[in-house]
Amino acid sequence: HNVQIDITVHSDLLQLRDDWQALQSIGLATLYQTYEWCSAWYETIGLAQGITAQIVVGREADGKVAFIVPLAIKRYGSYRIVEWLGARIATYGLGVYDPSFLAKSPQGLAPYWKTILAMFQGADGIWLNHLPEEWDGQPHPLSSLITTRSANQTHQITLKPDYTELFASKRSASSRRGALKRDKQLNAAGQVTFGQPANDAQAERLIDELIE
Repeated sequence: HNVQIDITVHSDLLQLRDDWQALQSIGLATLYQTYEWCSAWYETIGLAQGITAQIVVGREADGKVAFIVPLAIKRYGSYRIVEWLGARIATYGLGVYDPSFLAKSPQGLAPYWKTILAMFQGADGIWLNHLPEEWDGQPHPLSSLITTRSANQTHQITLKPDYTELFASKRSASSRRGALKRDKQLNAAGQVTFGQPANDAQAERLIDELIE
């Protein structure tokens, strides 16, 4: 039997903050669907691009949040497409799910997908990319929608107490000698610092040098 779920869609992220953060602290999630990431991206980039947040929230009969799926509507020409919130930089599309809900719903969101789609009657299409087949050993709750393969863009490394030790663990002796020689030549050429251009004139000079 399917779990009874009440599904709503929200455009106000702040209104969902407490429930969202509580769910992500105990649930199945990736960085790209956390409240902090989604709200920061939406406030700085999404709104400026005219994107409308469409956060799908599923609650059980007792009001407990079962899942949060951060979606958005973006215009492509004359078409309105539903996609992941922050889709262009989010390399994993998953959502946030309560483990107890997933245990009771082995098919994930498949039984509720038609209801979710009905919430987007005004949209011309839906495109959800970068769906990992599984996450933390759990099959993707939207696995029935996976139709194409995408690259695994995970980069993982075990940090060391200091950078020198970390560098040595990842590079061969010859590579380290080459890097040391390069750094000595760079330091001999003058003082090396890192920072941002202080004004437009400096920025233009850096761009000219880069192009040259």
